[in-house]
Amino acid sequence: MKLSLFTSRTVFLFLFTFILPLTVSAAAQKSNNYTIGSEDILEIIVLGQQDLHRTIEVAQNGTISFPLIGEIQASGRTIYELENDIAKKLAVGKFLLHAQVSIKIKQYASLKAYILGEVKKPGQYILKGRTHVFALLSEAGGITEDAGRTVIIIRGGDNGSQSARKKEIQHLNMDEIAAGADPDSSYILPGDTVQIPKAQRFYVTGEVKKTGEYKWEKNLSVRRAIAMAGGVLPTGALNRTRIERVENDEVLVTQPELTEIVKPKDIIIIPQSYF
Repeated sequence: MKLSLFTSRTVFLFLFTFILPLTVSAAAQKSNNYTIGSEDILEIIVLGQQDLHRTIEVAQNGTISFPLIGEIQASGRTIYELENDIAKKLAVGKFLLHAQVSIKIKQYASLKAYILGEVKKPGQYILKGRTHVFALLSEAGGITEDAGRTVIIIRGGDNGSQSARKKEIQHLNMDEIAAGADPDSSYILPGDTVQIPKAQRFYVTGEVKKTGEYKWEKNLSVRRAIAMAGGVLPTGALNRTRIERVENDEVLVTQPELTEIVKPKDIIIIPQSYF
């Protein structure tokens, strides 16, 4: 069981740290379907025409000014569309026939998302193409020691096509994301806010080796919770384990099976043996 848990976490960390950021970066560089927005910085190259090589920021009104052809609409168009339009205008103006135009995004400014909560560098981030939530977490420095395993995505921001959407809240689990569950929900859209809440806690007290509070995890059994506390002392009565749980402002005391799932804020008590 320990080997399985270790392997799962190792794979998760490997994906988080190395593979996903590379995959997302590659996708951003290769895609000509990216829709240009205001304040994006474009590098425009016309093959064989060094004097037309420009690095240009898209104005707030969505336009750029390019030599020979003047002002041209950039915002709301794909890279491919803008490349073709510049080539066409150069040809129509009889400045350059059959121009080969190449555009790269030097800096993305129009696709923004926010990450808050238990990450090392919370704040606003620019999405570089199709961005996986793990890539965004990596860019934010990773999660803190106090972070839980839940990822909350608030979707329906004020950015571009998102403006017409209603607010939509998704709750995802990091371990399930790493295992490939619901992959479409794991990608961040412009205007999204990602929140990483603090881990919820539960408590183990009584006849165990290490009493105290512990990070709650999804599907955590009583047996595993006790193991996290170092196990039962020789003086403990495992068969009389009880849980104190607050529900509807009342404290409920139960004697659980060891397979029962622990809830946040549960207090697990191992009483002393009679003998």
